[in-house]
Parts: sequence; C-alpha cells; structure tokens
Amino acid sequence: MNKKNKNILIFSSISMILIFLFLKKKIKEMQTTAEPNNMFTDKKDYLITMLPFAKNIQNKYGIPYLFLLAQTAIETGYGKHAPGNNFGGIKAKPGQDFNLLWTTEHVSDVSKYPNRDKSKDKPLPNGKTSIRIQAKFAKYPDIETGLKEYIKILLLDRYKAAYNFTDPKLFAAEIKKGGYATDVNYTAKLAKMIDNVKLILNT
Repeated sequence: MNKKNKNILIFSSISMILIFLFLKKKIKEMQTTAEPNNMFTDKKDYLITMLPFAKNIQNKYGIPYLFLLAQTAIETGYGKHAPGNNFGGIKAKPGQDFNLLWTTEHVSDVSKYPNRDKSKDKPLPNGKTSIRIQAKFAKYPDIETGLKEYIKILLLDRYKAAYNFTDPKLFAAEIKKGGYATDVNYTAKLAKMIDNVKLILNT
C-alpha cells in the first residue's frame, strides 16, 4: 500500500469514528423512556406503594403526605409516566443523565423557544402562551433516589413559606407561589388531585 492510499485509509477510519461518536451522542440525547411503567397495577396500587414514603417524608421534613401523593400523581399519571424514576418532573442539571421528553410550558416570550412545536401554541388569558417543547428531565437509578432528589427541590429556600402550613392545599398554593410550575392552573389541579387521592385511599 502506497503512502497516499494509507493516508486515505487513516482519514476514512478517523471520519467513521467521529461519525459513530456523533451519532451515539445524538441517540443518547434523543432517547426517551416515556412508555408506561409496569411497577403499578392501578391508581390505588400506586398510592398505597408511595404512601409509606410520603408519610416518612412528612414526619422528617413537614411536607404533607397528601400533597406529596397528589403532586407525584399529577406529574406521573399515578406512576404510569415516571421515566428514569423521576416523580417530580425535575429538569436535569448540566452533565446529569436525562430523558428528552415533550412537556407543556407557559411562557412570556415564545421567541426564546424556536424549536417548540409551533402547532401547539395557545395564548392564555394572563398574556402568556402555552407551548410544547422538548426538555431534559433528570434520570435516576431507582425510586428511592428519585424521591430523595424530588425532596431536595421542595426544600429550597424559595419554598420555605409553604412550611408554615400543614394543610396540603395551602402548602400546594405556597409551592406554586415559589415558582414550582409555570402552569397558571397548577394550584387548582393540585387541590382537585388531593381530593381524588383521599377518595381513592378511602375506598
């Protein structure tokens, strides 16, 4: 093999390696595990499974267990959609394992989201716009780790006013004021879900 052919072969090999690494990275970024989880058979099974975790957290941190059950039920559809054991819809930090998933956000300036699904844009009464975008959600190895990370979010200083309340609905309202979600109806949704959780657990 002459020098010219050898150089071509080396260049081709390097190019193939770079292409492979690029595709591998892209595939990882686009992976999603949004398929329903098989850990829970129904809504009641989910709530009963999560109940001891929620009560332990209430005893240790003062977070109402009904709030926790309702919050995670909304975020995951009673555990059906908790990819990566993410029970709180927690966004991934830089360098953290993640799942790239579609989500709804209420924003003031849609121009900041050029890659959104523009067909889903919906003006809201408060002047904001409901949009559908892909976001990186944190991925955890197991339920316990996911819940621990979920609690870290709720223990941030910006939510400290919520801990003045033991009523789960009042606690939920303060969490929303602290900026937990962009959905303007989030407090009302939580209040309704708290009532649903009570009903399911008592049947």
